[in-house]
Amino acid sequence: MVKIYGLIEMMNFSRWGVMPVEVKEEHPDLWDIVSKIKNSKVGIELWDDVISKPIKKGKVTFLIPKIHLDLYERLKDKNNIICFLDDRKVFEEYAKLLNKGIKKKNPSLIEETKEQIKANYLYYIKRDKIIKEKIEKQNPEVAFIGSAHAEHIYFQNTEHDIFVEVPNNKEEIMKEMDLALTCASTEEALDVFLKNLPPLTYSLFDIKNLPEKFVGGLEAQRNNSVKIERLHNIINESMVVKRKKEPDFIGTWTMDERPPLLGFFEMYINNKYGDRFTGEIKDSLGDSNFHGTFKEDGINFTKEYAKKRDGIAIGGRIIYRGNRANRFYIGKYFSLEKPHGKGDFLMIKHTPGLEKKIIESENSKQLITNLTVKP
Repeated sequence: MVKIYGLIEMMNFSRWGVMPVEVKEEHPDLWDIVSKIKNSKVGIELWDDVISKPIKKGKVTFLIPKIHLDLYERLKDKNNIICFLDDRKVFEEYAKLLNKGIKKKNPSLIEETKEQIKANYLYYIKRDKIIKEKIEKQNPEVAFIGSAHAEHIYFQNTEHDIFVEVPNNKEEIMKEMDLALTCASTEEALDVFLKNLPPLTYSLFDIKNLPEKFVGGLEAQRNNSVKIERLHNIINESMVVKRKKEPDFIGTWTMDERPPLLGFFEMYINNKYGDRFTGEIKDSLGDSNFHGTFKEDGINFTKEYAKKRDGIAIGGRIIYRGNRANRFYIGKYFSLEKPHGKGDFLMIKHTPGLEKKIIESENSKQLITNLTVKP
């Protein structure tokens, strides 16, 4: 069992949402723990062949978070064995993707979307997996990694002891900044105010006992990981997750100018009672249960995600109502709990290979054209 500490690598503050404001940071809990570590095997989120130099590839530069460099300096001379947990090759692959996007002239929206999904998967999910594998393989007594990576390991029901940093006084600092922006009569006075902001301090908590106000952020992190991984599956495997059986219907709830793949879903019917159906829907946001009426000329069903979701487009029970149009059903959905959670959807009876027409369409207009059977 490894003690894993998830650290906040960077917290950004700015004035008017544009100009960065430098705020000093203090990690009293972390440095107290580090001061007691000696003659130990310790994992740090660094790549092993370069300790302090950033990675530069084309127009992309990756800087190493200062907190990890500070950790290395404090731990290297105390008879500790340092294990390097990050991977330079992933950053180089990520940079290659970003540079590819920079060089492209007038890329299509679907190309941009797919490249962004691939980049997110590399930077978040693949790195998570590599860091977890290195922790398992090298088995350090203690590991220091970014808080998002620590949280992802926690989501996988690990037996490791996991602690994460949380900010103690972020709200206080933001209030001080607002006061300075409101009261300062000159730019010079504002600079003085901002230079004298209190330091941002962090505390460490067992991830199982986080203060209530941070639990929502932990759940949001889980949701984001699910979304990134499932979107990656959709563009690479043409499915949301590995299937145990073929879906009965497939479709999308992204029927606007965005690529339909973002709302790609699979519907599995488990029970039928006349024209009434119940079952499960899988999409990038998670799994939901549904019940409703399916008729030749229209559909009406309600879905609810198995776990609470915080996305602005959904929430609680979501009603879908649509009419038959050629080979497919098309209509509208809306959330009963969130008035702004609404949009258009399309769904069609599944046949093998039909997923590609949804996933490869540039927008809803092109999707309808691709699916329409000409007389």
